[in-house]
Amino acid sequence: VFNSEIPNKKIKVLVNQAEDKNDSSKSVENLNQALSHFLSFEVEALPFIPFTMSIKKSVKVQKPISYENLSVEKEFFNKLAYSLQLLK
Repeated sequence: VFNSEIPNKKIKVLVNQAEDKNDSSKSVENLNQALSHFLSFEVEALPFIPFTMSIKKSVKVQKPISYENLSVEKEFFNKLAYSLQLLK
């Protein structure tokens, strides 16, 4: 729908719960293979969100992720926030 309605707009995808950058890249690559074959377009990747126990626990108890308490995750959320600012 996006591609037919807005053909020149780049579509970006966020990979959630990736093991690492390679896992995220492989997911986007597989998605692009299918999209390219069936729909003749591709998407671009945003910085991924890793799988961590902290994030898993927050989702499980349905509470917001406490930014102040996540030292490892901060890097990933900062990259994502920065890339989203560039899209404006």
